[in-house]
Amino acid sequence: DVSAGYLADLLSVNNDLDLLSLWGNEIGAEGAKALARSLTYNNSRLRSLCLWRNPIGDEGAIAIANMLKENDFIEYLHLGDCNIGPKGALALADALRVND
Repeated sequence: DVSAGYLADLLSVNNDLDLLSLWGNEIGAEGAKALARSLTYNNSRLRSLCLWRNPIGDEGAIAIANMLKENDFIEYLHLGDCNIGPKGALALADALRVND
């Protein structure tokens, strides 16, 4: 999660990255929250975010969902095998309805 925080700091000033694949990096809820914060209001043009096989859980999924409500650039989001339960899934579904 600490490394994800450092990466989040870099994402907040990067406008060129199109794809970010972080599968299998043991990013937890705190790391997902840091990434979501950095992608919420910055000028990022990130279109693809892969967090596959990171244990972000419901808490991380909710943070990602809240980010998706504000960020309209992300077109591809891979959250498979992330220990997301019903609360996180419902938050993501709601975010996809908002950011159609």
